Amino acid sequence: MQYRADIDGMRAVAIATVVAYHAAPQLMPGGFVGVDVFFVLSGYLISGILLRSGYRGFYRRRAIRIFPALLAALALTTGLGVVTLLPNELRNLGRHLQASTGFVENLLLQLEVGYFDPVADSKPLLHLWSLAVEEQFYIFWPLLLLGLRRWVNPWLTSLGFLAASLAVCWHAGPDGAALTFFNTAARAWELLAGAVAWLASTRWPAVGNGRARDTGSAIGAVAILGSALFLHRGSWHPGPLTLLPVLGTVMLLLAGPEALVNRVALSQRVPVYLGKISYPLYLFHWPLLAYAYLVFAGAPSPTIRFLAVALALLAAAGTYQFVERPIQRRRSSNGVIIGLCMGVIGVFSTGTWLHDGDGMPQRGVVVQNHHLATMHSNDGVEFTGDACGATAEERTHLAYCVADVRDPPTRAVWGDSKAKAIYWGLVRQSAPGQRWSLVGLQSCAPLTDVQRVHPYAAQPPEVCAAANRAALDVLRRNAAIKTVVVAAGSRLLDGVDYVSRDGVSHGLSAVQAGLTQSVRALQTAGKTVLLLADNPTITDPQNCIVRVPGSPLQPLVADFVRTACTIKLSDFRAATRAYRTLLQGVATETGASVLDPTPVICDAARDRCDVVRDGKFLYGWTDHYSDYGNGLVGRRVLDAIGP
Repeated sequence: MQYRADIDGMRAVAIATVVAYHAAPQLMPGGFVGVDVFFVLSGYLISGILLRSGYRGFYRRRAIRIFPALLAALALTTGLGVVTLLPNELRNLGRHLQASTGFVENLLLQLEVGYFDPVADSKPLLHLWSLAVEEQFYIFWPLLLLGLRRWVNPWLTSLGFLAASLAVCWHAGPDGAALTFFNTAARAWELLAGAVAWLASTRWPAVGNGRARDTGSAIGAVAILGSALFLHRGSWHPGPLTLLPVLGTVMLLLAGPEALVNRVALSQRVPVYLGKISYPLYLFHWPLLAYAYLVFAGAPSPTIRFLAVALALLAAAGTYQFVERPIQRRRSSNGVIIGLCMGVIGVFSTGTWLHDGDGMPQRGVVVQNHHLATMHSNDGVEFTGDACGATAEERTHLAYCVADVRDPPTRAVWGDSKAKAIYWGLVRQSAPGQRWSLVGLQSCAPLTDVQRVHPYAAQPPEVCAAANRAALDVLRRNAAIKTVVVAAGSRLLDGVDYVSRDGVSHGLSAVQAGLTQSVRALQTAGKTVLLLADNPTITDPQNCIVRVPGSPLQPLVADFVRTACTIKLSDFRAATRAYRTLLQGVATETGASVLDPTPVICDAARDRCDVVRDGKFLYGWTDHYSDYGNGLVGRRVLDAIGP
């Protein structure tokens, strides 16, 4: 296929938008569409190669194109992981190394996380989902394109599968976009759009005069850049608006290398060179940014992100010059292919070793952070059994249904995952005659006769309502339970829209009515109710680890982490004023007590709340107590309840 410098320029646009989105999303909120541009370009080039050169040697050429830079990037990612990751994180990286070398990373990510989820920022191999989609596509596309050519015109093959893929992509609708984002069947239409563009360019190589081609190239460029600037992570993507970057790329391809934008902008030396290193740059930039997010407590400064991108550029240029080009010159050598395949097997084996091992606990990041063990939660589970007095039907609605097996429980906690986080401290510190039960469902506030208007954390409103009915029935039916602690995350009360069953109350008034009804129902059944206020939300405790102990970066990282892992108590109280007013309103109506845990876990004299105190973690997972934290608060709860 004849080389077109402007296609390298299009690659430059694609990689620039992707890197800008990852490094500074506020400047390029829709930069993720650069991947869509890559898909179209790949479909255009590969389909052209297949239809011109046939099937022979195709996968050999793909290996020589894909493996060298990929192995270099995976080696860097693994090395940085060994230095900075905790054992559980390193084990998880091992699993992603396996998936990446097997080109199924998209399938693994689909089970774990959405591309736009905040936790995705700390996954060093997240970006390899797109490479997996491409390689899965190229397992089947050559067979279909060349195998059906004898009976079906390539036009019909390409258009038919494009329409089918587009239907799969759009069928799930905007609420299902997270499911289709990593899905090869839902992404294939973008690669097939490139195939159709190549077929069109060969059939009508001279369609339109120069002015029409200039106009087409300008419209295509505007479509790509406009979508990169105005789409955002809340957009339906992939969806109808994804047509903008896809069709924009098709228009640039069809306009030809002599069209205005292609000639004047895309074919210049700088964009062409950036396009040539775009593949290794794509591979290197995200791991460096992801490790920056991990090391600098989830919020690296613009300077740190700029340095990460600069390092990625240097790594990409070096890989292109000293790895890719030499191997390309020796592409006919069987030794090169054998060496690359052995490299892939070696990385896969390393991933297996990391995943199946203990995450190398002898490493400095583990040994020099002795307090990591205090991040643990759920100590006390050995004293409990998987039973809370619920019927089989009620159990189907309750994620939490446990009780202390040492003595019959006389107390219970009802709520969401925040209730579960405090429960283990109560279990460990309880005495005979003071044992505890737990009922509830994650992401579900304990409200009665009200329902969420919309799903929350992918949980339909009716699921939460059914869980609350089951939990309340279990507690009312158990006469031995004399005290109930009601707990839930504040964001589930003042951050979610609710409506009462009769449709009269909405928002916070519905929440207060629902919580009041829950308390009164328990009191009517002879229970004493304690409302436990939520703890401050600071940051994920894993962000509060100095991940470069002993290195020259340690002082800088330690100062950054200390700043990120504390908040002002006064700021927390101001931010949760409406929530606390709500709790006091329920207490005033029902006579229930409210317990505020902040005097136990925050330093009022210094006006601060920390994730770590005296070298021990107060939190174990996001804004949930560790066993150290729930032990402190559990003792405060027991003191408030009395014997």
